[in-house]
Amino acid sequence: MPRTTFSANVVSSDREDLGKTLRTLRETRGLTTAQVGDHLGVSRAIISLWENGRTAVRPKYMGPLADLYGMDHMEFGKLMLRYRDPFLYALMFGVKGDKALQAVIERLSNDD
Repeated sequence: MPRTTFSANVVSSDREDLGKTLRTLRETRGLTTAQVGDHLGVSRAIISLWENGRTAVRPKYMGPLADLYGMDHMEFGKLMLRYRDPFLYALMFGVKGDKALQAVIERLSNDD
């Protein structure tokens, strides 16, 4: 099975920020990693990897995760895209007000 990765455009701080966001969403709902893992049919170690920015959430889990966290699918998808491929996100939604994203886009724009 191929490993799900982030875009080459993602820096480690983006992965970590997404992980923190996923952890906050889980904790806000009062859920443990074991409960989320049971709901999705994965181990709590997988949830921990996501929340520590060590691996990307596989697309097949995004809808169920959004449901579990009480988020609209489109908003959850937008959140995931921001951290999985910030350059594509910036092309689609802009960078206004997101200094971290602006820095990533500037760096990527200067790469040859």
